[in-house]
Amino acid sequence: MQASFLVNANFFGRLALEVAYSSGDRWLDHLTRHISGNIDLVCGFAARSLPGITPMRPDASFLVWLDARELDAKVGDVHRFLVERAGVNLYDGRVYGPGGEGFIRLNVGCPRSVLENALTRIMNGSLGSSQ
Repeated sequence: MQASFLVNANFFGRLALEVAYSSGDRWLDHLTRHISGNIDLVCGFAARSLPGITPMRPDASFLVWLDARELDAKVGDVHRFLVERAGVNLYDGRVYGPGGEGFIRLNVGCPRSVLENALTRIMNGSLGSSQ
């Protein structure tokens, strides 16, 4: 417990950790396949339907960085644009420091239907960016 920094965890936290390590392998396998499928969805959808947005496939995470510098150059602030235009609030790369401008971070650790909805909203919002 100390190695996991759970010295002050409550009873349920400790129980959850114990169950996860002792019998969570099937759940983890399922989750890993789900996340991988969501990453594939983002990459394929972007290639087909999101001009100016290029996902960067993560090596070991459920967070996908989207290179939206091309769209950012057109709209000024891609994060604000997607919030206002698409109703999707992603993580703005600017908060991570210099060089983050034009990048947004997408959490794909969610149900596929939620991700599909967000991608469709981004597509619909960004297609009108030249207007």
